[in-house]
Amino acid sequence: MSVPEPAEVLRSDLAAHPAVRAWRTSHPCARCPDSIQVVKREEKSTVYRLVGAGPAGSPLIVKRCLPEAGRLERTVYEEILPRVPVTSLQYYGFVDDGGGRAWLFLEDAGGEKYSPEDPSHRTLAGRWLGVLHTCAAHLAPTASLPDRGPPYYLGRLRAARATLTSGLGNPLLGAAEIGDIRAVIAGCDLLESRWSRVEEACAGVPATLVHGDFRNKNVRLRAGPSGPAVLPMDWEHAGLGVPAADLTRIDPIAYRSAVQERWPQVGSATLLRLADVGRIFLRLAAIDWISPWFGYDSRVLLLKPIEHLAVHRAQLALELEAAGLAR
Repeated sequence: MSVPEPAEVLRSDLAAHPAVRAWRTSHPCARCPDSIQVVKREEKSTVYRLVGAGPAGSPLIVKRCLPEAGRLERTVYEEILPRVPVTSLQYYGFVDDGGGRAWLFLEDAGGEKYSPEDPSHRTLAGRWLGVLHTCAAHLAPTASLPDRGPPYYLGRLRAARATLTSGLGNPLLGAAEIGDIRAVIAGCDLLESRWSRVEEACAGVPATLVHGDFRNKNVRLRAGPSGPAVLPMDWEHAGLGVPAADLTRIDPIAYRSAVQERWPQVGSATLLRLADVGRIFLRLAAIDWISPWFGYDSRVLLLKPIEHLAVHRAQLALELEAAGLAR
């Protein structure tokens, strides 16, 4: 499968580029790349592909991020994944440049994007996550990870609601858009009033390492001698919690087969219930992510969050119903 076109390609002054300088901090003898591809540029992180700069001239992925997020990913790559019998990306190191930026160095996953619509992909992912979750639960480094259980997502709910409430005063919003915001706030109120039922749905399931954003853009499948290898990336949302958020886009039967020996108490009904709760967790995170955008003083900049919130309003209502929390 072809690699997506990069957003930007740099071909001059490459040795002076911050990504190359960071790489050479930990690997002084590394060769200069043939080119630098900007794979992804976001508010808090940027991903570069250094063509020809990796071991044996391979492409190298360099991720620039905030130090806290970088240290979290470093813990996963250095202290947890090597001790769990799952496939993972080759990790080449971490640098904190002291200037508010951290750098992670990884092999280029290449391969095929994960597709939750493909049953074979869902089966592979279910087995992979089942092994990860059961094996990582007992590792000491896992216990030091940030909370990603129900209290964390309750915090995301409250933060999103507070920010959306502030956004109601934006004079650039129309009546229908105000209605969507009020509906999402009401949904948050309802969910918080029933949060004890969310906690009950998670009870009895061990806390473990969760990826927290296991979806197509963050997972690759690469052909190998033993079959396709599942290669998740972007662990910046990882943490310690019940694995609800990781179960929303996989095959629960394959997952159950992988966990039943170590977690015999986690049956099929429990997994389906966890997946329902996981969809709500991810919805809350997505709403919290876009809620600050309603403070924009430009109608053009408001169009994207308006569109997204309309979808979140409808999906949150469906997910509350599916989880038995709507009434």
